[in-house]
Amino acid sequence: MTGVPFGLLMGRWAAKCERDVRHSHGDLPADEVAVARRAAAGGPVPDDPQVRSAALRLANQQLAQFGGRTRMLRIAVLALVFGGSVVGVLNGSLWAWLPATALGVVLFSQWYLPRRIRRRIESLSTATPPDAD
Repeated sequence: MTGVPFGLLMGRWAAKCERDVRHSHGDLPADEVAVARRAAAGGPVPDDPQVRSAALRLANQQLAQFGGRTRMLRIAVLALVFGGSVVGVLNGSLWAWLPATALGVVLFSQWYLPRRIRRRIESLSTATPPDAD
Protein backbone atom coordinates (compact mmCIF):
# COMPACT_ATOMS: atom_id res chain seq x y z
CA MET A 1 0.00 0.00 0.00
CA THR A 2 2.80 2.43 0.79
CA GLY A 3 4.93 1.24 -2.11
CA VAL A 4 3.17 3.33 -4.76
CA PRO A 5 3.51 6.71 -2.99
CA PHE A 6 7.05 5.83 -1.95
CA GLY A 7 7.92 4.89 -5.53
CA LEU A 8 6.41 8.10 -6.89
CA LEU A 9 8.31 10.26 -4.41
CA MET A 10 11.58 8.41 -4.96
CA GLY A 11 11.17 8.59 -8.73
CA ARG A 12 10.66 12.34 -8.57
CA TRP A 13 13.63 12.75 -6.21
CA ALA A 14 15.88 10.58 -8.41
CA ALA A 15 14.89 12.54 -11.54
CA LYS A 16 15.70 15.83 -9.78
CA CYS A 17 19.08 14.50 -8.62
CA GLU A 18 19.94 13.31 -12.14
CA ARG A 19 18.90 16.66 -13.61
CA ASP A 20 21.12 18.47 -11.07
CA VAL A 21 24.04 16.17 -11.90
CA ARG A 22 23.66 16.82 -15.64
CA HIS A 23 23.59 20.55 -14.91
CA SER A 24 26.81 20.20 -12.88
CA HIS A 25 28.58 18.57 -15.83
CA GLY A 26 27.96 21.52 -18.07
CA ASP A 27 29.14 20.88 -21.63
CA LEU A 28 31.89 18.38 -20.82
CA PRO A 29 32.36 15.41 -23.16
CA ALA A 30 31.34 12.00 -21.82
CA ASP A 31 34.89 10.83 -21.06
CA GLU A 32 35.59 13.97 -19.01
CA VAL A 33 32.26 13.59 -17.21
CA ALA A 34 33.43 10.18 -15.99
CA VAL A 35 36.71 11.72 -14.80
CA ALA A 36 34.79 14.50 -12.99
CA ARG A 37 32.52 11.98 -11.26
CA ARG A 38 35.51 9.93 -10.10
CA ALA A 39 37.29 13.09 -8.95
CA ALA A 40 34.24 14.19 -6.94
CA ALA A 41 34.24 10.82 -5.18
CA GLY A 42 37.99 10.67 -4.53
CA GLY A 43 41.27 9.89 -6.16
CA PRO A 44 43.64 12.29 -7.85
CA VAL A 45 42.60 15.87 -8.47
CA PRO A 46 42.20 16.45 -12.23
CA ASP A 47 44.65 18.79 -13.96
CA ASP A 48 42.06 20.19 -16.35
CA PRO A 49 40.37 23.20 -14.68
CA GLN A 50 37.01 22.50 -16.36
CA VAL A 51 36.95 18.92 -15.11
CA ARG A 52 38.09 20.04 -11.65
CA SER A 53 35.34 22.68 -11.61
CA ALA A 54 32.72 20.10 -12.61
CA ALA A 55 33.99 17.74 -9.90
CA LEU A 56 33.76 20.58 -7.37
CA ARG A 57 30.17 21.32 -8.40
CA LEU A 58 29.29 17.62 -8.09
CA ALA A 59 30.87 17.41 -4.63
CA ASN A 60 28.99 20.52 -3.50
CA GLN A 61 25.78 18.99 -4.79
CA GLN A 62 26.49 15.78 -2.85
CA LEU A 63 27.11 17.79 0.30
CA ALA A 64 23.85 19.69 -0.16
CA GLN A 65 21.95 16.40 0.00
CA PHE A 66 23.08 15.99 3.61
CA GLY A 67 21.94 19.45 4.65
CA GLY A 68 18.67 21.22 4.54
CA ARG A 69 15.95 22.11 6.96
CA THR A 70 15.01 18.51 7.72
CA ARG A 71 18.49 17.15 8.51
CA MET A 72 17.99 16.98 12.27
CA LEU A 73 14.50 15.52 11.86
CA ARG A 74 15.90 12.84 9.51
CA ILE A 75 18.61 11.95 12.03
CA ALA A 76 16.15 11.91 14.94
CA VAL A 77 13.73 9.59 13.11
CA LEU A 78 16.59 7.29 12.07
CA ALA A 79 17.88 7.25 15.67
CA LEU A 80 14.44 6.38 17.05
CA VAL A 81 13.91 3.54 14.60
CA PHE A 82 17.49 2.36 15.23
CA GLY A 83 16.79 2.41 18.97
CA GLY A 84 13.67 0.33 18.46
CA SER A 85 15.64 -2.19 16.43
CA VAL A 86 18.33 -2.37 19.11
CA VAL A 87 15.64 -3.01 21.73
CA GLY A 88 14.41 -5.84 19.52
CA VAL A 89 17.92 -7.27 19.33
CA LEU A 90 18.32 -7.03 23.11
CA ASN A 91 15.02 -8.88 23.53
CA GLY A 92 16.39 -11.77 21.52
CA SER A 93 14.83 -11.16 18.11
CA LEU A 94 17.16 -12.40 15.42
CA TRP A 95 15.13 -10.56 12.75
CA ALA A 96 15.93 -7.23 14.43
CA TRP A 97 19.64 -7.60 13.58
CA LEU A 98 19.05 -6.77 9.94
CA PRO A 99 17.31 -3.38 10.41
CA ALA A 100 19.57 -2.54 13.36
CA THR A 101 22.65 -3.10 11.22
CA ALA A 102 21.26 -1.27 8.20
CA LEU A 103 20.06 1.69 10.26
CA GLY A 104 23.38 1.82 12.11
CA VAL A 105 25.19 2.11 8.79
CA VAL A 106 22.81 4.83 7.59
CA LEU A 107 23.21 6.79 10.84
CA PHE A 108 26.99 6.50 10.62
CA SER A 109 26.89 7.73 7.02
CA GLN A 110 24.92 10.82 8.13
CA TRP A 111 27.92 11.71 10.29
CA TYR A 112 30.83 10.44 8.18
CA LEU A 113 29.95 11.24 4.55
CA PRO A 114 29.47 15.03 4.94
CA ARG A 115 32.90 15.28 6.58
CA ARG A 116 34.47 13.22 3.80
CA ILE A 117 32.81 15.33 1.10
CA ARG A 118 33.94 18.56 2.81
CA ARG A 119 37.55 17.30 2.76
CA ARG A 120 37.17 16.45 -0.93
CA ILE A 121 35.76 19.91 -1.68
CA GLU A 122 38.72 21.45 0.12
CA SER A 123 41.21 19.39 -1.90
CA LEU A 124 39.44 20.25 -5.17
CA SER A 125 39.28 23.94 -4.24
CA THR A 126 42.88 24.32 -3.14
CA ALA A 127 44.45 22.33 -6.00
CA THR A 128 46.92 24.36 -7.99
CA PRO A 129 47.07 23.96 -11.76
CA PRO A 130 50.17 22.04 -12.93
CA ASP A 131 51.47 24.98 -14.95
CA ALA A 132 51.32 27.32 -11.92
CA ASP A 133 54.58 25.89 -10.51
